[in-house]
Amino acid sequence: MLGLDKVGIEISVVLGGRTLCLREVLRLGKGAMIDLDMLDDNVVELRANAHPIALGRIMTYPDGRVGIEVGQILSQPALPIGSLA
Repeated sequence: MLGLDKVGIEISVVLGGRTLCLREVLRLGKGAMIDLDMLDDNVVELRANAHPIALGRIMTYPDGRVGIEVGQILSQPALPIGSLA
């Protein structure tokens, strides 16, 4: 595989999102709460290098660690020709 197993990929989890106007952002302070538009019942989006790849649920292990249980792999569109150049 020519070293592909050593290529780093950033994995992130999106709990939800919200669009705020600049005025609202400037008014944020310690303790401010932001309501998020979320998927159904504790479902989060798993991203690889900012691209959605799966949906899952937040899980808590008995020792207190937190992880994601993958529930659905999202289909990926084909890369446009020339995008690998």
